[in-house]
Amino acid sequence: MYLVQNSTSAKLLRTNPENRLGRAPLMFLTFAAANPDGIDHLRRSGARYAFEDMTGGGNRDFNDLVVDIRPRR
Repeated sequence: MYLVQNSTSAKLLRTNPENRLGRAPLMFLTFAAANPDGIDHLRRSGARYAFEDMTGGGNRDFNDLVVDIRPRR
Protein backbone atom coordinates (compact mmCIF):
# COMPACT_ATOMS: atom_id res chain seq x y z
CA MET A 1 0.00 0.00 0.00
CA TYR A 2 1.05 3.57 -0.53
CA LEU A 3 -0.20 7.12 -0.16
CA VAL A 4 0.60 9.98 -2.54
CA GLN A 5 0.86 13.23 -0.62
CA ASN A 6 -1.90 15.67 -1.68
CA SER A 7 -2.00 14.38 -5.25
CA THR A 8 -2.47 11.38 -7.52
CA SER A 9 -0.33 8.47 -8.67
CA ALA A 10 -0.47 9.80 -12.22
CA LYS A 11 0.97 13.18 -11.21
CA LEU A 12 3.67 11.51 -9.12
CA LEU A 13 4.75 9.46 -12.14
CA ARG A 14 4.85 12.60 -14.33
CA THR A 15 6.59 15.00 -11.95
CA ASN A 16 8.54 12.97 -9.36
CA PRO A 17 8.95 9.38 -10.58
CA GLU A 18 12.10 8.92 -8.45
CA ASN A 19 10.10 9.96 -5.33
CA ARG A 20 12.78 12.43 -4.19
CA LEU A 21 12.57 14.86 -1.29
CA GLY A 22 12.34 18.47 -2.40
CA ARG A 23 10.05 17.56 -5.27
CA ALA A 24 6.32 17.02 -5.25
CA PRO A 25 4.29 15.03 -4.85
CA LEU A 26 5.84 12.42 -2.57
CA MET A 27 4.77 8.81 -2.14
CA PHE A 28 4.89 7.12 1.27
CA LEU A 29 5.00 3.33 1.42
CA THR A 30 4.45 0.68 4.05
CA PHE A 31 8.19 0.36 4.76
CA ALA A 32 10.13 3.25 6.33
CA ALA A 33 13.29 2.41 4.38
CA ALA A 34 11.38 2.87 1.10
CA ASN A 35 10.13 6.36 2.02
CA PRO A 36 12.07 9.38 0.75
CA ASP A 37 12.34 10.82 4.27
CA GLY A 38 13.16 7.45 5.89
CA ILE A 39 10.25 7.87 8.34
CA ASP A 40 7.61 5.26 9.15
CA HIS A 41 4.35 6.63 7.74
CA LEU A 42 2.23 3.59 8.58
CA ARG A 43 0.78 2.19 11.79
CA ARG A 44 -0.86 -1.20 11.80
CA SER A 45 -3.32 -2.52 14.34
CA GLY A 46 -4.86 -5.85 13.43
CA ALA A 47 -6.51 -5.43 10.06
CA ARG A 48 -6.33 -1.61 10.21
CA TYR A 49 -3.60 0.30 8.39
CA ALA A 50 -3.28 4.04 9.09
CA PHE A 51 -1.04 6.46 7.19
CA GLU A 52 0.54 9.79 8.14
CA ASP A 53 0.78 12.04 5.07
CA MET A 54 3.21 14.74 6.18
CA THR A 55 6.92 14.74 5.34
CA GLY A 56 9.17 13.95 8.29
CA GLY A 57 6.32 12.32 10.19
CA GLY A 58 4.32 15.55 10.51
CA ASN A 59 1.82 15.61 13.34
CA ARG A 60 1.92 11.79 13.67
CA ASP A 61 -1.86 11.51 13.95
CA PHE A 62 -1.97 8.57 11.50
CA ASN A 63 -5.50 9.41 10.39
CA ASP A 64 -4.83 10.70 6.89
CA LEU A 65 -5.64 7.41 5.18
CA VAL A 66 -7.14 4.54 7.13
CA VAL A 67 -7.72 1.16 5.48
CA ASP A 68 -9.48 -1.80 7.09
CA ILE A 69 -8.83 -5.12 5.38
CA ARG A 70 -11.41 -7.76 6.13
CA PRO A 71 -12.19 -11.09 4.48
CA ARG A 72 -15.26 -11.45 2.33
CA ARG A 73 -18.21 -13.23 3.86
